[in-house]
Amino acid sequence: MKLSSIIPEKHIFIEFHPKDTSVSGIITEIVDRLIAVNPSIEKELDRGVILQSLIEREKEHSTALGHAFAFPHARLEKLQNAYNVLAIIPEGVDFNAPDQLPCKYIFLSLTPRIHPQLLLKAHAAILRFLQKKGNIPAIDHEDAHSLWRRIDASGVMVTDTILAKDVMHPVVGTLSPEMTMEEAARALHKHCSDALPMLDHEGRFLCEFSCYDLFAYGIPKCFSRLSDASFAKSLNPFERYFKVDRSQKIGTIEQTIIQPVIKPTDTLMEIIFQMTSRNLHQLYVLSADQKLLGVIDRYTIIDKILMSYF
Repeated sequence: MKLSSIIPEKHIFIEFHPKDTSVSGIITEIVDRLIAVNPSIEKELDRGVILQSLIEREKEHSTALGHAFAFPHARLEKLQNAYNVLAIIPEGVDFNAPDQLPCKYIFLSLTPRIHPQLLLKAHAAILRFLQKKGNIPAIDHEDAHSLWRRIDASGVMVTDTILAKDVMHPVVGTLSPEMTMEEAARALHKHCSDALPMLDHEGRFLCEFSCYDLFAYGIPKCFSRLSDASFAKSLNPFERYFKVDRSQKIGTIEQTIIQPVIKPTDTLMEIIFQMTSRNLHQLYVLSADQKLLGVIDRYTIIDKILMSYF
């Protein structure tokens, strides 16, 4: 099944300018316009039930991925058919994105709860289309018919195979090897993360730098051979940072662990295997030339995969 078959031309809203730019307001206006071109939806399910499900999902956790994209969705008990809408808001709106940037591209999905896999497949397909070079710049300048024809001509299929590139999300923060320990600690704090990727000046992945590295650097290596730290309870493991080591470059810190990386074409089963066998909380998706494409964390698996079935 082609992607163009699940996004009809009448479901592409170009130059969409919501009167209410709150998240709930945007969702409400998209749903109202969807119902206007598909009056039969209300025969399947009440408008209020649809809105409540979509808005409650956003309150749980924003569906904005970052990089101007958001994917509001709902799985509904009595819905008989799936509906997908692509709304393009030229000026962008605040959708509580992790990178705090405005969202311009809203892909809203309504799917029957008895077919949970439809949602993941639809999201994977639209992401494949958006990731194709030249598509994002082009859709900012096309009308609904031209955009639908572009989607149709892309040949993107809605398939059963879910790959790493289908479920990854953009990286919201990175580090460079020239950063000091203090700068790295501030970056981890700023992004509310316990680990960030370190990239070279050309965007190639070098390693993951985490709170573990900060902690390990502050504790003498001889401590690793001890069974407990009862004799050193009064020592401050961060005392070194505040004396002489605040300017230590993180690129000089020795990395001994196997890096948590995966290819964009690795399957969902390979992702799960990597995470469980190595007890990893996230995986970095790298291109053939080691450029960082995105990240997959445990929450991604829960949100995009497991919650489809609950």
